[in-house]
Amino acid sequence: MVGVSIGFGLIAAAGLWLVALVVGPKIVSRLGRVGPATFDPIAALAGRSAKVSVLIAARNEAAGIGDRIDNLFSLQVPDGGLEIVIVSDGSTDDTVAIARAKAALCPADRSIVIVDLQPNGGKEVALGVAAKNAAGDILALTDATTTWHPDVALHLVSALAQPGVGAASGRVVYRDANGGVADAFAAYQRFVVAQRRAGRSIQVSTSGACAAVWSGCFDRYEPTVNSDLQLALLAAEKGMGTVYANDAVAIEDTRASLGEELRARMRIARRCLVSAPPLVGRLLRARAYWPLLQLALQKGTRWGIWLPALASVCGLALVALSAQGLLRDGAAAGLLAVLAAATLGLLRVQGRLAGMGRGVDALGYLVVAVVATFRAAVQIAGGQTTLGWQPERAASAPPRSAP
Repeated sequence: MVGVSIGFGLIAAAGLWLVALVVGPKIVSRLGRVGPATFDPIAALAGRSAKVSVLIAARNEAAGIGDRIDNLFSLQVPDGGLEIVIVSDGSTDDTVAIARAKAALCPADRSIVIVDLQPNGGKEVALGVAAKNAAGDILALTDATTTWHPDVALHLVSALAQPGVGAASGRVVYRDANGGVADAFAAYQRFVVAQRRAGRSIQVSTSGACAAVWSGCFDRYEPTVNSDLQLALLAAEKGMGTVYANDAVAIEDTRASLGEELRARMRIARRCLVSAPPLVGRLLRARAYWPLLQLALQKGTRWGIWLPALASVCGLALVALSAQGLLRDGAAAGLLAVLAAATLGLLRVQGRLAGMGRGVDALGYLVVAVVATFRAAVQIAGGQTTLGWQPERAASAPPRSAP
């Protein structure tokens, strides 16, 4: 009976974890507050319109940097103006030359700044250099491999114009979103979007592909913290919130295979996990306790999703091995159902199954996330804690697909 009790305890713990993952952030956002604001960006503007500086850190992006600049040239310009700041972080290909050639064609209603950083210091360092070279009131971060909808800058400015808001995050979708990996990612994004919408102004992360912050908040940027997490942290330290701008849409390439998606999720998970200790420390020093609780519920439960997954499987296995009669048969059936569902989801992500529904797509991506986060934790335990460029893009990288 001890095995049965332990098994049910593990199953109950997994259930509580999932409840915290789904419901916790919404409760915190309704009950909590970020803190007393110490910075008023609207007052700092003194009646003028905010200028937006779009920051890009790039390394060996010759295959796509020209298209990315053309995309930014086509953006609708906010009333305060638009600036593009590109920092080439030790590129060994023609990234800088292509960017400078494009700069000569810059439209008259915007400007472009190009910095050739040598030697390379990593993406976070390059973003810090970009911010120092920016003249905008709002700093918008994006990736060299991303495409923005024409009205993204307008939506980010609108989101930041709300009282008490210091940062904003847009929505990321996959280009050519069809097939197993893209459909599974879309199912995962539906959950993330729902969680961010429920979070109102207490958010603890942004999207590196589409996010913005008031430049007055960007005064303690540190290369030890992932930029996706740091923008919301910078706002929270000023007593300001982060909002989700659903209409600010960024497009990224569909990853071609399950292996590529898994490696990408591992990089994301590792960068977030490495950032966690300094992030928690800064929130504590700023006495931003509600955002800290939101971090635990919104990110901590998601990063550690492999723990309840493992607990539920172990719990069902213990009950199946220790119980008798119907209880044993029920636990065995539950274990088989979990394994079968996970297998179906994984096959769906691999593109071997079609028409299984969003539930199976989401489950498949959950399997990928569980494996990726666990492997990322193992990498960190083995000493892989750098926030540098990962993977290191080759100078001969293939061109990106057209939008």
